[in-house]
Amino acid sequence: MAVARAKGKLKGKQPKLTARQQAHLVKEHTSGEHTIADLAELPLPCRIRR
Repeated sequence: MAVARAKGKLKGKQPKLTARQQAHLVKEHTSGEHTIADLAELPLPCRIRR
């Protein structure tokens, strides 16, 4: 497993959100417009058409 990890072939579970999507949600929360509960009710951005 160490050899596969060193070659980048061993990967864990992929994140549900991309870094860009996560940054967007954090920005929405820190702006004060939305609470965590509000953001949790939104559909996942990865399911929205691009």
